[in-house]
Amino acid sequence: MLKIKILAKEKPTYEELLNLVSQLQKRVELLEKEFLQLKKENIELSKKNIKLNKENIELKERLAKYENPKNSRNSSVPPSKDENRPFKTKS
Repeated sequence: MLKIKILAKEKPTYEELLNLVSQLQKRVELLEKEFLQLKKENIELSKKNIKLNKENIELKERLAKYENPKNSRNSSVPPSKDENRPFKTKS
């Protein structure tokens, strides 16, 4: 970790300031490298997330084909709302 000493009574020397600038430059370089690595990782994870979301949608659509539709026998839907109910005959 970067340590900066603060001198209350006397001004820092030229050498101390050069040393501080050098430390700060190194720290900035490290942070820039870390930032670029995290940015790259974020892009990769975003691509993976998009791919997994598409796969999830496809699998849900495939699963829906095998699920039985709700009707009056397996839900609280009234018989009059059943899609395959027999129609009343007119007599």
